[in-house]
Amino acid sequence: MTNAFASYIASQLVLQDRTADQLAEAAGYKRSTIIGMWVRGEFIPDQSLLPKLAEVLGVDIVTLALNWLAAALPNQEEAFLSAIVTRAQQIELGEDGQ
Repeated sequence: MTNAFASYIASQLVLQDRTADQLAEAAGYKRSTIIGMWVRGEFIPDQSLLPKLAEVLGVDIVTLALNWLAAALPNQEEAFLSAIVTRAQQIELGEDGQ
């Protein structure tokens, strides 16, 4: 069962030419099993881990959080996906607000 967060993490691994093992190590996990569960959409991390995960991946925390919210609240996924597109456009235009 894939979700927005799973797709986002999987795409970041591909874009960064990283493995689940490498991400797990960088994020402080002993094994990559949990990363595999994220990528397959079986589980999402606690929201308190998002800042560390964004740092490790070198990605925008807002975009990561919106993907997480889309997975955490599937009934609202369409609204969050729209917000993700808007956020990507803001970043592209240099209006990232950070």
